[in-house]
Amino acid sequence: MKVVRHRVGMVWLLWFGVITYIVGGCASSERVHIQADDHYRLAQSYLSNASYILAEQEIRKALILQPDEVRYLECLALVHQAQVYQAPGPLNFTRLRLAEEAYRTALRQADVPPSVLVNYSAALLQRVAPHLSVVKGTNCL
Repeated sequence: MKVVRHRVGMVWLLWFGVITYIVGGCASSERVHIQADDHYRLAQSYLSNASYILAEQEIRKALILQPDEVRYLECLALVHQAQVYQAPGPLNFTRLRLAEEAYRTALRQADVPPSVLVNYSAALLQRVAPHLSVVKGTNCL
């Protein structure tokens, strides 16, 4: 009888531990998502103010927390793409290549928004015919 109570008590303790782990894991996952979104919004703010180094730092923090989030990958690509013409002189092809890689990673994810395809095509156009990408971009405005 004593052995049966002990085993029943152990089963209840184990069950309680499993439930606690599941509930705690969901709460932890939500916290991580909120943190990543905070970094993403901050990166967008820095990007809109042309603070590209700070924007890249923040979006990389978001990607550490959620590496497969399409919005974050697109933001990283936009940060790289915005720096293509930053330095005087020729195009910064390294930044353009990094932007293309981020777009390709985003396109491999599920539920990709159309903006990723549009921005990726703009990046490809910059590589093939940079003078046309500027003209096309100003025509769209």
